Amino acid sequence: MGTTVGRRPINKYNSTGAGGAKAIRRIESLYERYHRPEYLSMDPLCWVRRFAGGPQPTVEAAALCAAVFSYGRVEQILRHLDRIESLTGRDLAAFTAETSFRRKQRLFSGCCHRFNDGTDLALLFEVIGRLQRRSRTLERLF
Repeated sequence: MGTTVGRRPINKYNSTGAGGAKAIRRIESLYERYHRPEYLSMDPLCWVRRFAGGPQPTVEAAALCAAVFSYGRVEQILRHLDRIESLTGRDLAAFTAETSFRRKQRLFSGCCHRFNDGTDLALLFEVIGRLQRRSRTLERLF
């Protein structure tokens, strides 16, 4: 049998050979070492973790939102994400599904993150809502 990393086999489809297997082992080692809550305090993922255990569509909406706005200073990103949560509430999936686009525009009219404004945020949540209505979860799209 070929090389494995954990329980996953490394083969010609997912590795560049022995060097690739070594790199994967190194990456997984770093992941195990640093993928802990204490290292996430200055990462937008800490905001997403607030939604853990909630409905999958809400967690997905939070993760996508955090990813979209993860540019610039971390402190500013986290303030912006907190502001979004204060406007939408904890159930982001319900917000995307039940709030009209016009209401989203009004709600986010004063929001700004670097060069993105409230209209961009309203559009983001409108698109998330439409995608979730179409496929129930964002995961199914990938």
